[in-house]
Amino acid sequence: MSRFQWISPKYLQQLNEYSPYMSMVNTAGGSSGRSAAEILHGGDANHTAAESSSAANSHEQEPPNHKPHPGYKQGGFFNRTYQRENKHHSKMGFHLLHDAIRYVNDPTMRLSPYVDRPWLEYHFGVFENEAAREAAKPRRKLVLADFGWNSKNISKGLEFPRVVRSREILQAYLDHPDFDPTFQWSDALDGTTKIDPEVQYVAMLDVETCFESNYPGYYNALSGNYDQHAGRIRKSPNMQPCYNIPGCTYIKEALSSPLFTNHTKNKLIVIECRGNGPPPKYRQTMEKSPQLTLVSISSEPSQLLLDAPGTDMGLIPPAGNPVILPHALRQAILDGSCSTEDEEHRPYLLSFVGSVRHNWRTELYKVHNGKDVIAMGTSSFKNSVRDGHMNVTFHELMMKSVFSAAPRGDNRFSYRFTEVLSSGAIPVVHSDGWVYAFRPELVDWRECAVILPESTMNQTHEILRQISTAQRCRMRKKCLELYQNYCANPEGTIAGILDSLDAVAAARATSETATAIEAATKSTAEDSSR
Repeated sequence: MSRFQWISPKYLQQLNEYSPYMSMVNTAGGSSGRSAAEILHGGDANHTAAESSSAANSHEQEPPNHKPHPGYKQGGFFNRTYQRENKHHSKMGFHLLHDAIRYVNDPTMRLSPYVDRPWLEYHFGVFENEAAREAAKPRRKLVLADFGWNSKNISKGLEFPRVVRSREILQAYLDHPDFDPTFQWSDALDGTTKIDPEVQYVAMLDVETCFESNYPGYYNALSGNYDQHAGRIRKSPNMQPCYNIPGCTYIKEALSSPLFTNHTKNKLIVIECRGNGPPPKYRQTMEKSPQLTLVSISSEPSQLLLDAPGTDMGLIPPAGNPVILPHALRQAILDGSCSTEDEEHRPYLLSFVGSVRHNWRTELYKVHNGKDVIAMGTSSFKNSVRDGHMNVTFHELMMKSVFSAAPRGDNRFSYRFTEVLSSGAIPVVHSDGWVYAFRPELVDWRECAVILPESTMNQTHEILRQISTAQRCRMRKKCLELYQNYCANPEGTIAGILDSLDAVAAARATSETATAIEAATKSTAEDSSR
């Protein structure tokens, strides 16, 4: 089977039209009998490494006004040569990425040229033989639906509203190395493009399911946080098809497609950012499919499918007002050299500044002593700074605190949680029943945060004083590592979701193996006793 049969013929047609290097590939999914080297190098199978580098470099001009993506590595995918079996080959040129950019139908999104893209190399790279190509095939493929934002009809796509948070998460998804820009959703569903059974497909919807109303502008509500690039429309949430998750027909349509019905290991990721989460028992009684991974910012266990075979998880709140730590301080925390840091750089044991968004918060204000415990309302803190009673800003207060509270607000989660992580302080969380971000198989938040019952708010300072300096040091380091890896930006959010799925699969495979060994041992023992 030709490797091009896994690629949408319409994508290959675009390559024929716009890339002279792919002119020998026909739209039926095969080649005209020429090798991959001949196809990619204009018919010259003896194309040298020097000529290849020259051709690639001629296309590697940086797009105007485009800043390098955080995932960009010097000498990365588009400008390095590599060695296979003592022969050098240039990786594919920048021109192919330009064609791939065109294949994301949403005109407001683009693929970063600074990210390694193994799927493009697999499809179009030069290999010694097919066995070498198959050995290089990634095990997972991220794909995007084309119901809404990514619709082939661009005008129709712009009629689907989107909040800023969803746009940022989608961009991070597109810029993950596992994303395959050659995959066309509708072609795969009608059988035009084959689905590779050896690969796990992880799909994301291109319709609004998040509805984040307090980011990036807090108190702006949805109306102030819509993505309006290229004239994308705004629409009342009640008029959008997935505002009520159980009524979202796109979830049902995706899960009933051949991509999922015929391939049980594939996953559909749905991001949910509403303050009250999905309806109670939604995953137990309405949408039971274990192929759906619901990632929710503010849910309790009864709203999600957490136990096997489910893979639902919490979503990290966006850091609307993150602290930018000085390099020296950040490095000291990560190095673990903080034996005296609590006393020298963090004179406050506990701090919290916030409004009364839940009755329990009033209990937290009671522990304020004006010395090493600062727990105040937002207005009181501003007045203290104005009157000279406090000589620190909000960010400085967190940076000078050993612990900083992130109690629940109107809902179970708090944006303060991620902001505290960014400051190098240790978060103290009072939110009974909140499903924390990512899967517990990946992140044990108890190694980082102090998690207390809501009923203990007025005892918080007493509990914290019992935690040793050495333990504080370990927790602070773990917190900052988690923040940098999974919480600082949307790229981290996507990485955390995918790493969570990997961690769940690994843990369950280990458990199944252990169960099988135990059963075999028991059976052998029973046979021996007869």
